[in-house]
Amino acid sequence: MCTGTPDPTNRCLIFAINTYNRWNSGAENEYDVDIDLNNDGVADFAVVGVDYAAIFGPGPIQGVPVSLVLDLRNGVSLVDIWFATAAPNSSTFLLPVLASELGRTASRPSFRYWAESFLVYDNSGDPANPIIDTDLMLSGNSGSGGTQLEPYFNAFHNAVSNGDFVSLAPGGHTDVSVSVNTNGYKPAQYSQKGWMFVNLKGRDGANQVELIPVGKVQ
Repeated sequence: MCTGTPDPTNRCLIFAINTYNRWNSGAENEYDVDIDLNNDGVADFAVVGVDYAAIFGPGPIQGVPVSLVLDLRNGVSLVDIWFATAAPNSSTFLLPVLASELGRTASRPSFRYWAESFLVYDNSGDPANPIIDTDLMLSGNSGSGGTQLEPYFNAFHNAVSNGDFVSLAPGGHTDVSVSVNTNGYKPAQYSQKGWMFVNLKGRDGANQVELIPVGKVQ
């Protein structure tokens, strides 16, 4: 994850993706979080969860998940690479990235994003292998008359609190305070839903995360 000397002018962001089903290795597939800086529906950056060997080689997939930060604005260029978290026989992928690596600062803090997943059947590790299936993940309602939205996020002052982390012994428990800043809370416009609590030690599948909606705001 994001390590080193803390920088008060930067932020460590971690995108959490839960597949609701167990995998043998999270590095078997590719998960992209596309970042739209100017709300034009075109990705400017991508944070990509993929096996290290599938990109850099040599040979077959090694089971080492990484988080690639790619700048897509003029072709494709590599900004940074981090080790990702995707435990074997699990269902949750954690992709770290620094806000500065996405061109975000305290004066330009926000972006929209969406996620895509790619199921790759063979294990040759060749980046040219064909993609067999693609799953696009947006937000909002997908039923009749509903809308699909690119969620909005403010990396420095998000309206819905985030970023809390606690370590617990087996069977332990604690309270986590959450809050909503009503000045920036626009759920219909920004697709702000609530909180996603991740428990990597939880049972595989949907049980590794808990989704808590904001509910009624006074």
